[in-house]
Amino acid sequence: MDAFYEALLTRTRALPGVSYATTTYSAPLFGTCFNTTVVPEGLEEKADDPIWVGTVIIRDDYFATNSIPLLEGKDFTAADRLGDPPRGHRQ
Repeated sequence: MDAFYEALLTRTRALPGVSYATTTYSAPLFGTCFNTTVVPEGLEEKADDPIWVGTVIIRDDYFATNSIPLLEGKDFTAADRLGDPPRGHRQ
């Protein structure tokens, strides 16, 4: 499926007049998301009582496409993929 979206974005970004294009699983405030469990660092002993968070999948150029200014940190790029180690954030 990822190859389909890569091809779609490549073709869409090549269209005349297109400055940015992206894909997402859910639009902001749409109410659709994946439920994911997280265990904060230092609370591993409470892993049997997980914290549920809503997760929305976005791709590179998401913020620019939606005219959302990045106030701090780094934007997502095509190099950011699920399972890769985090880059560009504070430890």
